[in-house]
Amino acid sequence: MLSLLVAASFVIRPILAYTFQNVTIAATDPSILYLPACNQETLEACYGGAWWRDSTTFPNTTAMLCGDPQHQYNGNSEPYVGYSFTGSAIYVYEWLNTSTATQQFLTEDQTIYVNLTQNAPAYTSTPLSSTSQLVLAWSLTDLDPTQQHTIGIQHYATAGRNTWIALDHFVVTQAVGVVAASTTKRTGLSKGAVAGIVVGIIIFAVLSFYLLCSFLGRRNRQRSTARSHRPFAGTLSVGTQVTMQQRGTGRVPTAPQLPHLGESELERSERLAKEGMMEEDLEKPSSIV
Repeated sequence: MLSLLVAASFVIRPILAYTFQNVTIAATDPSILYLPACNQETLEACYGGAWWRDSTTFPNTTAMLCGDPQHQYNGNSEPYVGYSFTGSAIYVYEWLNTSTATQQFLTEDQTIYVNLTQNAPAYTSTPLSSTSQLVLAWSLTDLDPTQQHTIGIQHYATAGRNTWIALDHFVVTQAVGVVAASTTKRTGLSKGAVAGIVVGIIIFAVLSFYLLCSFLGRRNRQRSTARSHRPFAGTLSVGTQVTMQQRGTGRVPTAPQLPHLGESELERSERLAKEGMMEEDLEKPSSIV
């Protein structure tokens, strides 16, 4: 039982070792979903709740801009950008200034759905200047690197007029290699398992003690019985002397001759005659052959 308890605390488990790298995804990447999207890339055509590539405001960048959703471009009052990836973390970079809109950041994977609402991204400087700064606005870490995850950013409809979202790029931490190695790890047993094993050991010890006591008691009784049935060799005195033949001679012990009170000489002689004995035999001392 003790060896089972010790062995159960050691198991062989495979350990997965990952190697990671950061990959930059530009805001203009076709794998990113923009709703609604405006392909004319001019402020006049796309202003008001649509996403477009604004090379005038953000030259030499890949920024995608979304303006005031209260204009309800194509009837969509809350513009949305979504991106799916496989990795352990994602970092969202935006151009921020005093006109940056309040946003909703949504996360979603295959097993759970989390809706996180925040008044504004985490700014790196306070207060923001009118000049745009490239800032890490959102991040999501400690994800399963083997599963697909989805994030979304939504321009909050009540952010106000002349507010903007300027998305520049994502950085995704991806697993590029997996090394499986088997190793022996010590793992603790649960409290229930430990308690069960301890109780089992106690029951086993009690039963063993009970069986041992029963065996010893039975053996002692057998020895006592054997001694009580051992043939008697020698002389036993019970009122009148009685002699018994030694063990192994085959002689039958002589029964004690007890006197009969109140009998006459004639009655005594008749009784002795019936018993096949003479008075002279009674008067002779018995001897051991």
